[in-house]
Amino acid sequence: PATATIAVQGVNDAPTEITLSDEAVPKNEAIGTVIGTFAATDVDTNDTHTFELVAGLGDTDNPRFTIDGNQLKTAEAITVDHLMIIRVRATDSAGGEFETVFLLSPDQRPTVDLDADDSTVPGVFYATTFVEHTEADSGTGPVKIGDVDLALADADHSNLQSAVVTITNVADAGEESLAINGSLPAGISLDGSSTSTQLVLVGDAALGDYQLALGLIEYSHNSERPTEGNRLISVTVNDGQLDSFPATATVTVDERNDPPIPGSVELEVNEDDAVNAITSVLVTSANDPDSDSISVDQIDVTGLIGAAILNAGIVSYGPAASVESLSEGETTTTQFEYTLRDSRGGISQSPGTVQITITGQNDAPTDITLSAGGVDPSDPVGTAIGVLTQSDVDANDSWTWALVAGAGDDDNDRFTIASSGGNTELQIANSLPTQPSFSVRVRVSDNHGGVFEKALLLIGNHRPIINLDVDNSLGQSPSIELTFTEDDPMLVLHDGLSITDADGSLITTADIRLIEAISGDEALTLSDSLPPGLTLDAASTDSLLRINGSASLADYKSVFESVRYRNSDQDPSSDPRHIEFVVNDGTSLSKPVTATINVSSVNDPPMLSTSLSSSLTFTNHSDPVAIFPDLDVSDVDHFNLSGATITIGGYVSGEDLLEFTDQNGISGSFNVGSGELELSGVATVSEYQSALRSITFNNAADPLTAGLRTIDFVVTDGTDAS
Repeated sequence: PATATIAVQGVNDAPTEITLSDEAVPKNEAIGTVIGTFAATDVDTNDTHTFELVAGLGDTDNPRFTIDGNQLKTAEAITVDHLMIIRVRATDSAGGEFETVFLLSPDQRPTVDLDADDSTVPGVFYATTFVEHTEADSGTGPVKIGDVDLALADADHSNLQSAVVTITNVADAGEESLAINGSLPAGISLDGSSTSTQLVLVGDAALGDYQLALGLIEYSHNSERPTEGNRLISVTVNDGQLDSFPATATVTVDERNDPPIPGSVELEVNEDDAVNAITSVLVTSANDPDSDSISVDQIDVTGLIGAAILNAGIVSYGPAASVESLSEGETTTTQFEYTLRDSRGGISQSPGTVQITITGQNDAPTDITLSAGGVDPSDPVGTAIGVLTQSDVDANDSWTWALVAGAGDDDNDRFTIASSGGNTELQIANSLPTQPSFSVRVRVSDNHGGVFEKALLLIGNHRPIINLDVDNSLGQSPSIELTFTEDDPMLVLHDGLSITDADGSLITTADIRLIEAISGDEALTLSDSLPPGLTLDAASTDSLLRINGSASLADYKSVFESVRYRNSDQDPSSDPRHIEFVVNDGTSLSKPVTATINVSSVNDPPMLSTSLSSSLTFTNHSDPVAIFPDLDVSDVDHFNLSGATITIGGYVSGEDLLEFTDQNGISGSFNVGSGELELSGVATVSEYQSALRSITFNNAADPLTAGLRTIDFVVTDGTDAS
């Protein structure tokens, strides 16, 4: 192939146009004020250009201006109001030229005053403070960038075209911002070029509308630890010709310490765990918004199970002995509260909670006791010696019992362990010989494998015997059955009494117990003083007489003979009472004997009473008069009454009347022949009281027959009348 090489030689093309970025000239501003920037249109894109003012057509106002580089500047303070004309030449780097004429219009800049009355700072500026929000301090919230008297002005224009608000020294990018709080006035909108730190408002709108729009703009900071110092917020507006000079709002950012926020902590421990430090758990579960270091300030252990201790900033917890009663695997919960302090002294506003679950571990039984230590060799097989109980802090465990081989098992084969009435009893298994003592070895095992064994020494002893009816005249010896009728004097509780002991002559204690005390009107009492050496125990009550002191059988016999049953109840229950007598010879309890009392009640008639005078005066034309308006009606053993009779003594037939309005199921009937008012119907005592109080005497005769009338009231409970 043949190749032709062509050399292309470029030829300069002169500029073809000159443009000026702004043709509005600010009036009354300093020499050197920049009007705008020149640019040349030139197809030779790599050319450079110079600009100058030149003589020729349209150079009238050239002396008022100068060109510095590509900037048109004022050469004098512009005061004229008419259009000005200048002639400008652009020359490219190859000498190509182009000239054109510009018409320049004088104009006043709009002004921005962010605090018209200078209440915060002199001049057109504004100063405010932004205070961070914390849990302890609500802070200021977003703050306005101008005062309430923010003012805009423009000598040449009634409308503005745009406004720009800019944070010029952002310190915490992404955390601080500008925002519009409210709806912009009609005709003004937020330009799409706006960012979180620069808001651009656009739209042809009145000065007042732009003034309202700027009043909606607020500065805010979302950081929990903002950088303190001043933020400078520049505000400019444009009237379509010129920008205002910037006015600056100074926002002083005041960082406040955010107190730490405790968390909720859950711990699991075992009942036998030692005291352990838990500070790290409390601290790591917490949050400090400012990322300060934190420590435990205080703890509140009110109601806490176990022990929590704060010492030198270290929190320790242990269940201690307070939960030893938990059975193995059983759980209980407890809690305490704590507050935190950060490195700058901030205290948490609300406490954190430590919820602790304690799991029980087994504790073996630690002792065995037998309620009675004496054995009566004459007792038959099956007799209970006493109740076996264990000492075990695990109160919810269950236990099994056994007689086991080992030290002290000499008489194991004479006894057995059996359950009776919910108790575990040591009972006689075989007939016993008469001997001073017996020895058995007992083991108790809990349901988790804990074991305890103990040898028990039983004293051979014939128990004392009580008899309330020695000759069995009432047929229930050694117990007795008696009758008590309402209003009887205090009742003697024996019919020939004896206390005997085959191998002893002394008694150490005695109990006389009223098993069921029906009301507070009945009690046990002593008719005589106690023999020397005997005292009434402080535990004694109306239903229990407990006598203490070592004394002879005869002395205790005299005490029992002086025991009385008292009942002053006017409506006693007919349920039988049972009074139990027991003595102890220091080794063995007697078998209890019982005085059974059959209680009979006696009817008490209802009672009437009044505090008013029993005399009334009735004259011609008197209104009906209540006879006993304050009458009191009572019945100690009846809730209801069944009737009443009210009789006029000295009755004058055809004149005297007893008047009554039926009420509460009570009906009245007046007999004009006899002068009697009969009330009938079952009703409560209080309802009969109201009925009787409402009865009135009347006599409508004119003239009436003078004389004395006596009026008697009688009520009945169905058995007896008052």
